[in-house]
Amino acid sequence: MSKRSILIAIALLTIIDIIAAFWYLALRLEREGGSHDLFERSHDSTALVSADTLDVVSVPDTFELSEYHSWFVARNGGERIASGKTVRLRWPMSVNGMNNLDELERALLQKALGGNAISRDEAVQRYLDVPHFNQSGLAYERVDSAPRVPAERCIEVATLVYPYLTSFQLLVMEIDHIESQGTIKRRSSSYVHYDRTTQRVLTRGDMLRYDSENSLLALINTKIDHLNAERTEPLRHATRLPHEMCCTRNGILFEFGEGDISNVGNGIIDVLLPWKSVRNYLTPAFAHLIGAGTVFVLAAYVLAFTAE
Repeated sequence: MSKRSILIAIALLTIIDIIAAFWYLALRLEREGGSHDLFERSHDSTALVSADTLDVVSVPDTFELSEYHSWFVARNGGERIASGKTVRLRWPMSVNGMNNLDELERALLQKALGGNAISRDEAVQRYLDVPHFNQSGLAYERVDSAPRVPAERCIEVATLVYPYLTSFQLLVMEIDHIESQGTIKRRSSSYVHYDRTTQRVLTRGDMLRYDSENSLLALINTKIDHLNAERTEPLRHATRLPHEMCCTRNGILFEFGEGDISNVGNGIIDVLLPWKSVRNYLTPAFAHLIGAGTVFVLAAYVLAFTAE
């Protein structure tokens, strides 16, 4: 065996070891994601790290954990009612080594807290200053701690912002709004997709081909037919793609709001389409972004070592 061949073999083995280490770390964090800084999505812990792609120029992201509260009381006739708000953030501070995250922060603030705010602190303060009552026109006052009122007369709203998935090229942030009153709980979610390498927020048009809607609807309705075989209460066929979609480790999750394809009260319905079934409906740029993997990295190193 020539010296050149030995060097190539050693390089390949080293690369494989590095890749195996990355996958081990990602899978371990995904299985054991029980850290205090991970929020719950439904009843399952949200994975902090999930390696869909491998990019040798990636730098670990950093996040800041913070939590805010406000409480209000009002009188509705002869009854005292309460409104509580909570904001929990695992906020991106650095993505792929870059600290200028203005575009990402604007998208997160808009989906999480609404309005146009100059800064995160300003947006949080504006949000916390307004109570969430079902009735309008109530005279209310802000109090320092949770008032003692029956649970059915207390409306609590939690807004959570946290990383749902981060690969070596893609960061997906999830925003949850959870409203609770007594035993009734409603949740809605939205997502922000961020290209970690180009430092830009991705729109649906960046990810899905403009002519893909009918084909994706057909795939979703086929999946709904399969789901109905396992349900006592059948789902309705979708007539349009839902507003919210989320890239996961296994595919694209299309999130239908309460009442969209099922009866009101059944909550959110998630329909997951595997990557292999949607790949033809992705834009070329996004297909490349989520498709760059181990084989491409190995090939790049082989070419680098064998090039004259």
